[in-house]
Amino acid sequence: MPKAAKIAIIVLVVLGVVVVAADRVLAVVAENVLADKVAEQLKSREITSTGKPDATIEGFPFLTQAAGGEFQAVQVHAAGLKSQGVALTDLTVRATGVKADVQALASGKGEVTAAKVTGTGTVPYSSIAGLLQQADLTITAENGQIKLRTPFRVAGQTFRVVATGTVALDNGRVRLTVTDFQADGGGLPPGAQPLLRALATRLSQDIALPTLPYDLKLERIETGNDGLTVHASALNVPLSG
Repeated sequence: MPKAAKIAIIVLVVLGVVVVAADRVLAVVAENVLADKVAEQLKSREITSTGKPDATIEGFPFLTQAAGGEFQAVQVHAAGLKSQGVALTDLTVRATGVKADVQALASGKGEVTAAKVTGTGTVPYSSIAGLLQQADLTITAENGQIKLRTPFRVAGQTFRVVATGTVALDNGRVRLTVTDFQADGGGLPPGAQPLLRALATRLSQDIALPTLPYDLKLERIETGNDGLTVHASALNVPLSG
């Protein structure tokens, strides 16, 4: 191979490395700006977090997307959130159809919008138990079902009782239905069942889940091992304000 050709190849390789490196550096700068925007959004909703959110701009190369002013998707993860005294762990937000110019991303100013934003997070059962205002109530998941356990005093004796709970989403509200309270190990005295049914009725109520960023609306909920997994979405969302 002629020496000139070898030099040309080396130059092209070096330029390629420089372009890729520049692409990644600019992407990281833009991701930091977007993470700051998410942090501002959380603060405006009075949602606290244990650390700064992490943002990732999907797709490669970044520069090609930036030149067109539209990005494939942006994914943001925030941990240790708390809203209105209710914990929301491991919130993941994914924005698609993101539009922004390079100046908006580089300076942190200007408009950044998303055609759709989806969010997934977990509300731990300990937070759900706190919302129900029942002393010493614990909630766990067993075989895909929610189990509620609480002390129950009747006829001068205290028993540990357990019930099954189901959750359903109705017009954007989460409804907990509690059924079939029984004593762990049995041995309840006569006349206890009406009192247990009253307890189940009192604990069957709407659950006020924490405020979500970007006006995300609940679409569905799932019973997870560690808590209720919530899925929400919103359309035409301004990410920069």
